[in-house]
Amino acid sequence: MITGTDLSFRYDERAILAGVELTAQPGRVLGLIGPNGAGKTTLLRLLYGALRSPTGEVRVDGDPLASINARETARRLAVVVQESGTDTTLTAAELVLLGRIPHLSTFQRAGARDHEIATTALERVGVSHLGRRPFAALSGGERQRVLIARALAQEATHLLLDEPTNHLDIRYQHELLELVSNLGTTSVVVLHDLNLAARYCDDLVLLGTEHLVAAGPTSEVLRPELLEPVYGIGVQRLDLDGGIHLIFHPHGSKNAPANTPPHASALASAHLTEDLVTSTSSAPTVQDRINDYWTMRAPEYDAYQRRPERREVDLAAWSEIWSEALPSAPADVLDLGTGSGYVAFVLAQLGHRTTGIDLAEGMLAAARAHAAELPAEVRPTFAHGDAVKPPYPPASFDAVVGRYVAWTLREAKDAAVNWHDLLRPGGTLALVDSTWFPEGIAPDGMIADQYDASVQASLPLHDADSIERTADVVRAAGFVDVEVTPLTTILELDRSHGVAPGHEVQTQYLITGRRA
Repeated sequence: MITGTDLSFRYDERAILAGVELTAQPGRVLGLIGPNGAGKTTLLRLLYGALRSPTGEVRVDGDPLASINARETARRLAVVVQESGTDTTLTAAELVLLGRIPHLSTFQRAGARDHEIATTALERVGVSHLGRRPFAALSGGERQRVLIARALAQEATHLLLDEPTNHLDIRYQHELLELVSNLGTTSVVVLHDLNLAARYCDDLVLLGTEHLVAAGPTSEVLRPELLEPVYGIGVQRLDLDGGIHLIFHPHGSKNAPANTPPHASALASAHLTEDLVTSTSSAPTVQDRINDYWTMRAPEYDAYQRRPERREVDLAAWSEIWSEALPSAPADVLDLGTGSGYVAFVLAQLGHRTTGIDLAEGMLAAARAHAAELPAEVRPTFAHGDAVKPPYPPASFDAVVGRYVAWTLREAKDAAVNWHDLLRPGGTLALVDSTWFPEGIAPDGMIADQYDASVQASLPLHDADSIERTADVVRAAGFVDVEVTPLTTILELDRSHGVAPGHEVQTQYLITGRRA
């Protein structure tokens, strides 16, 4: 069960929702309906925690949503949103398998049962034949069904969907909603089509401008006297064969029923931005391919970063490195390309207020799962963000750090300028990197499929044969007191304990600089 009490939200000065009360009953489908701009998507985002209501609260099975950690939330709530990217190079089956992440432990990879569940999910939505095809190559309707399959693979107890029938042919609209209605899962669905809502929703919430108009069983909400003022159109309701059928007549139309009263179209100027969705597809960008590589590698990479035989010595070594490089704690620190969060967790334990950003969703999922297990006082914040153009205003941080991110940056010079602007006067930049591929990435290497020649051509530092190339980028961005320090402690640890498969033991460097 999901309950919302006194929910409200504003975008800047514009009120979207106020005083909304709702309940999604166990095993029933609750539909959110209303015209564009009424707040349907905003309300759904409040229900799964992407937005926070300044008033009231959301509860899931009686527990305040704000008190449930990230891993448990993902086990309870599966969400299908409109803005899911279409430029990924993952196959449909690989994308669906990501739904199993909440059920995997820190060092666990997807096993046979996880693959079986993902395969069954594809079959349930009728797209098993698409499993090996690239997700980006699918039609809009096919992509939508794959995203539903990922949500099913998650095996959550609640399912929340934002316009799931967008881009689907009529047949698949009905098949998909029939599937949702037969799951026996508590479901909340944003719908535009009122006749689909009438057929497949047990209960409805009708939203008007800034307020809740009605909530209750579908038959009680879909009444012309409630719908007409909200939508600004004549509505005729027919109860046939045990179902509700709605017929719409524009006011003034010669086909409108004689008893349909005129209504002013009070919502004609409603804001439309909330429910817009882009359906165009394009070839994957360089960054998309990089993101997909690190998402697929996330479980293996995370396990290696946290391998037990080296955990304590690594923690001691990196704690000392960052302590010497950064301002005294507590400081506001941004970790670029945070990956599964290793550096961010070290910095948080040192007492810094740390934010980690990354574009690889698999990495962020691992980082957030670890964060959910920590007490709030040593828990970093993780956000989706581009290391080249971090989504923060100037002078937001006392320090900006990055480990193993410089070599894989596109637009490295612009990135360094942006980092400079993010720092407060006197703030510190600290980067750790090396000359990983001075002759370019070998075509038979483990990352060559994604980091092929076209991707490498977009990464100016990937083939640096001297760490000074990276340091020069930092200097050119306006940093002062730039220094390069070889990390001999890490080199000795690598010699003693070995390095990741596909890598060689080599010197890593700390590059530091300061904003004047």
